[in-house]
Amino acid sequence: MITRPSSGAAYGIGALFVLAANGCSLLVSHDGLTGPAIADAPDGEAPDGATLDGGTDSGSLDSSGSADRVIPDGAAVSAENGHGYLFVPSPGVTWSQADVAARTMGGHLATITSNAENAFVVGLLGANDRIWIGGRQPAGSIEPAGGWQWVTGEPFNFDAWEPGQPDNYGDEHAIMIFASEAKWHDDEDTNENPGYVAEFE
Repeated sequence: MITRPSSGAAYGIGALFVLAANGCSLLVSHDGLTGPAIADAPDGEAPDGATLDGGTDSGSLDSSGSADRVIPDGAAVSAENGHGYLFVPSPGVTWSQADVAARTMGGHLATITSNAENAFVVGLLGANDRIWIGGRQPAGSIEPAGGWQWVTGEPFNFDAWEPGQPDNYGDEHAIMIFASEAKWHDDEDTNENPGYVAEFE
């Protein structure tokens, strides 16, 4: 079940509510980058020492001990798939940092599998370009178009590449989306871009 934080939750602007696996409710900075170890955290792992505040419980544990999934305030819910999407402005974020931050929030970098989903995500970005989403090309893939995959492992059966992309100009193995074009480009995953889109299923 997907829930939103209770309306009585007391938390600051730019904070995201996350229900931790142990049932405690936590607040994580909206930019996802306040934890001191985020830049050094291994891919796919939440950083230790993240800056957290208290809040009220936004979910519950079922009989198996699993937490309800949470869509944070400010996220837009797609009528197509019921998923929540949140554009997180975060100047200077690399793809790996964005990946960790999205997972820390209880979601993942957005995976786009249809024209409708692409248009929905683009609609969240305003005039922002170079925004990270959840596509990545493993090392050793045939360049430039081979091996692309989503962070969730779901099939990579749809793409919205700009003509001439991907081009592996340099050493580009991650996907960024341009709102001005509603198209994707590949980019070096160590480049520092202005934000990312997190998805909550």
